[in-house]
Amino acid sequence: MSAAPAALDLGLWLYLRSAERLLAVEAGSVERALLLDEVGAPAWPDTFGITDAPPGCLGVLDVRGAAYGAWDLGTLLGSDPSRRAWILLQPAFEGAPLPLALRTDECVHVGPPPRGPRLVLPPGALGRRSAWRTVFAAARVPALHAPAASVGYELDLAQLWSGDERGITRTLLRRAAEAHG
Repeated sequence: MSAAPAALDLGLWLYLRSAERLLAVEAGSVERALLLDEVGAPAWPDTFGITDAPPGCLGVLDVRGAAYGAWDLGTLLGSDPSRRAWILLQPAFEGAPLPLALRTDECVHVGPPPRGPRLVLPPGALGRRSAWRTVFAAARVPALHAPAASVGYELDLAQLWSGDERGITRTLLRRAAEAHG
């Protein structure tokens, strides 16, 4: 592990709990966070003719007429499914934004990255996905009220979904648009 480059210190982070961890994502791709009861349940992949969706794929979430590819963060990370909130995202893949809804447990705080050093995690350090950028001392973010020994993990949204998972999401969104068109 090595120290994180200073360029990662720009912008705001959304801090959340999921998969029994404190996680952080850069807020630039985040549209908004919603409680589960603020929207209906997602339409399952088989609704759109996809019967072999990978673990974590929940189908399509409709939020006031806008469709998002729905995924469960806990399942993606190899843990128990998440149950409390949605994060609506628009990360860019292959040069175009992809509307994604990520089910998580709890949105805790929006604020700057933690002060002090962060350590870069090597690919595969925390499971099969290479979605982890850094580990940080959670106690350095006062609003988190974290114990001194607790750590948080920065997620790299660009690495959270595989190319195949992004392709399935595009297919789901296309079929959802055709069904409502």
